[in-house]
Amino acid sequence: MLLMLPWGLRNMGICGSFRILPAQGGVNLWEYNGMIFTDRFDADAEGARLLYGGLREAEMGRLRSPELAEFPEFRDEPEWVRDDILTRRTLAFMLRNPLLTVRLITIRFVEFFKPFPLNDYSPLFTLAGLLSFAWVLLFLWGGAWIAAVRGGPAGFLLATTAAGYSLMHLLTASGTPHRVAMDFPWAILALVGLRHCVERLAAGRSPGHD
Repeated sequence: MLLMLPWGLRNMGICGSFRILPAQGGVNLWEYNGMIFTDRFDADAEGARLLYGGLREAEMGRLRSPELAEFPEFRDEPEWVRDDILTRRTLAFMLRNPLLTVRLITIRFVEFFKPFPLNDYSPLFTLAGLLSFAWVLLFLWGGAWIAAVRGGPAGFLLATTAAGYSLMHLLTASGTPHRVAMDFPWAILALVGLRHCVERLAAGRSPGHD
């Protein structure tokens, strides 16, 4: 954080607000919330159409302030100005359609935590997902709690960072590519949970255990 401080101060001198991340948050937010309900969605990837197509058809005729979902006609504004405008418009669209936003978050939750593909793939993909990720989902939650409560500062930082990253994407974006950054930390937390279970089982089977 200290190393990134000069970069944030530099950006504050340019755009008037302290920011570390690149000015792409508005685009990402719009792609997974606003674009779904515009003509640009028809040209999106097949996976996105499969994921959001049904919701788009059901909601298109009853959106509030649908103009907020459209991509603005930018001219020569700086990138950070475009990012701020797109972020404000997309958040306003989400707030104007709260039930739709909840449905989008629900879809993202399933997409974010699914252990195998929902598209039509070979059964080998499903088997690989069950062997490589399903066990992580099983032990992740308990492992995260144990790490946060008993793991000291390092465990607390790992658990809260993983939770914060996951929550951020559930609120804004979806898809396995966004989850890849969390696969390794989640696996560590799942191993914490698995270790706890193994130790409890071993203690329960030990001679003289009451």
